Amino acid sequence: MKYRTSHIEDIINACLKNEQAAYYEVYNRYHHAMYNVSFRFLNDTMEAEDIMQESFIKAFQKLDTFNKKSKYSKDVIPFGSWLKRIVINNCINQIRKNKEFIVNELENVADEIDDSKDTEFLEQKTAIILNQIQNLKPNYKLAVTLYLIEGYDYEEISEIMGISYQNSRTIVSRAKEKLRKMIAQKDEKK
Repeated sequence: MKYRTSHIEDIINACLKNEQAAYYEVYNRYHHAMYNVSFRFLNDTMEAEDIMQESFIKAFQKLDTFNKKSKYSKDVIPFGSWLKRIVINNCINQIRKNKEFIVNELENVADEIDDSKDTEFLEQKTAIILNQIQNLKPNYKLAVTLYLIEGYDYEEISEIMGISYQNSRTIVSRAKEKLRKMIAQKDEKK
């Protein structure tokens, strides 16, 4: 079977039949994206690579548990989202072990700041926000990262963090408010 032109579902089925080439194809299709996810959380090349590798091993071991239906809706869960969840959970476990959390990149920050088209302004604001995220307490950092960078909704955040839905909404809201205040204080000092 030529995997380069195959749909991911066909490749997953081949993996379930223990076809080695299918495992390699899944890895080749997703390793860059999963490395980027783990690096954003860990900000360390070696740790990010380790977590990515561990996540693939875990995913391949648990491939038979991959359920294409969301437990929250009737939507189909893409394999990449399932794999990304494994990577994020492994990153969270690693962060808890290390007791440090550094965010390297903030995407889609335009929703949280001015709608200005001035790229320099956006770059400056992004740098300020990134810097200020470092000063948030760990659970705020985690919640804001999951919400703003990874694009998870409150239900998913509550599941990942092991808290209630309402608590996830509260933590994200408080973290964003704290971030706004920190940025406003920084702007006042200028």
